[in-house]
Amino acid sequence: MGFYFCFAQLNMKQHSKITVALVDDHQIFRDGLIAVLNHLGYEVTIQASNGLELLEILKSGIVPGICILDIHMPVMDGFETTKELTKMFPQVRILAFSTDNTDLSVSRMIAAGAHGFLEKGGSLEDISKSLHDLFPISNQ
Repeated sequence: MGFYFCFAQLNMKQHSKITVALVDDHQIFRDGLIAVLNHLGYEVTIQASNGLELLEILKSGIVPGICILDIHMPVMDGFETTKELTKMFPQVRILAFSTDNTDLSVSRMIAAGAHGFLEKGGSLEDISKSLHDLFPISNQ
């Protein structure tokens, strides 16, 4: 599950105030992706290692604009988390982010309510475009 990225000069201003929940069972991956998201101007307000942990945090009233969600996690996987998240917080835009890019997994995530899918290992530009497609913001 290698995730490699290279910082590039991208327009960071367009993403300034969008909050993100990051859900993945690998802390080192979350740490790396947080650095990327911060570089792009997003604010990671929630981290969780599985879907159940995310849903418990969301009950406190902190609701992000975007949720980046792994598919395969212990306790509650991405499929079940997406179903619950779309019921409880339909305003949250969900980006499935996984090494599992099989047609079955991608279609299951979309059917569960995910708004997009991005394979781990994509470029910085891929991440930026996917997030912008989920939550378009005009340049100011």
